[in-house]
Amino acid sequence: MDEVRMSKLRRALMLTKVIPRPLLAAEIALDLIHRMQDGYASLDAPVCPRLTLICRHDELAFGLAFRTPLAHLEFKARLLDALIQLRFSSPLVAASIGTSPSGDRIWKFRCSESLSVAREWAESTLQVSVASDVKDYATYLTSKRLPEVQPPAICDQVFGCHLVIDSNDSSIGLLVYGSHCLLDGPGCLSMIKLLLRWILAPETIHLEELRWGDEGMNLPPGPMSVSGRGVEDWERDGGEELLKRTKEAFADSAVSPDLRDSATPLTKYTSYSHHTP
Repeated sequence: MDEVRMSKLRRALMLTKVIPRPLLAAEIALDLIHRMQDGYASLDAPVCPRLTLICRHDELAFGLAFRTPLAHLEFKARLLDALIQLRFSSPLVAASIGTSPSGDRIWKFRCSESLSVAREWAESTLQVSVASDVKDYATYLTSKRLPEVQPPAICDQVFGCHLVIDSNDSSIGLLVYGSHCLLDGPGCLSMIKLLLRWILAPETIHLEELRWGDEGMNLPPGPMSVSGRGVEDWERDGGEELLKRTKEAFADSAVSPDLRDSATPLTKYTSYSHHTP
């Protein structure tokens, strides 16, 4: 089969199926916190007077407030185009997290059929609000679970974008709100930087020229894509022995002398009472 037909086949497959990718490394831990803690603690960390990070364990809002000579409608139109470009370059912003048939937690992403479909996604992802203070609005966002503030069309999506018009001084707030599996401090800074770059220089993006349906190729690769197939001589080269030694190291149940000396033994005669102050 020639390369052109292979490309068309690959694109057709991407458009008709959900592309899965296993959660990796810290994503697994953050997803576990998301499900177990359900936003138990909060963090309010102003990076600078107009740049604020407000988050819970598993979901965070990040953004900044500023003034612009652009009219609000013009800024919104440019931001929508920037979000479409972001979706093509970093498709995980349009992904959700679910469970595979085998029980593993995975990213789930579906490609856009066309630019018009991608624009519908951007219009659902961007919410415009009027508030008296951008930071207060971010605090409000993080007081809600992400699905509670997402429009129905993207209720399972792990990313949202908010354009906040300050009712007091007409400044603008640009906020992203999403799962910690997707967003962290440095990543949010890079995302805001890209969005502002595309807003300030809209001539640098050419949405009509993007190959919609192929944006799945920009997804972060999974472990097998990076490392390739399994090693043929795994057993001969000591792979099984290495796994055994690793398991023994992590399963070491020896108690340190300090802990052993200070520990109070528990017996069937030990009793406890709970006193309420």
